Amino acid sequence: MSAAITDLRLRRGADHLCRLGTRAVAELLAEIGGRHGIQEEILQALAAYQRLSPEMVRTAAGDRFPPHLVEVPREAEQAGASSARAHSRGGLRTQNSSGRADGWSPSPRPHHNPASTERAHG
Repeated sequence: MSAAITDLRLRRGADHLCRLGTRAVAELLAEIGGRHGIQEEILQALAAYQRLSPEMVRTAAGDRFPPHLVEVPREAEQAGASSARAHSRGGLRTQNSSGRADGWSPSPRPHHNPASTERAHG
């Protein structure tokens, strides 16, 4: 399995686990700690996280995952001109933490529309 897919599965699982509440998080940590004999390491990591406040994490944007960028393949019949337009815009699809596509990300280059140039000059 690719690292990108593993990362996305981890993000989705963590998001779901957090929605279940703190007991579910504690149960998972205890299960992993007991299974692998790393209870002390988990307690040390939890102590390190206890030094952070929710405000500190929120300020550093650590309370959410960055957008997950994925390239959306075009259908075979649209591969010609549509792909060229998409590449000229430089846009990529983004997915939020639930995996839904949010739309095109803005391109650093403005999109040239020949029709608007004709109206302006003609």
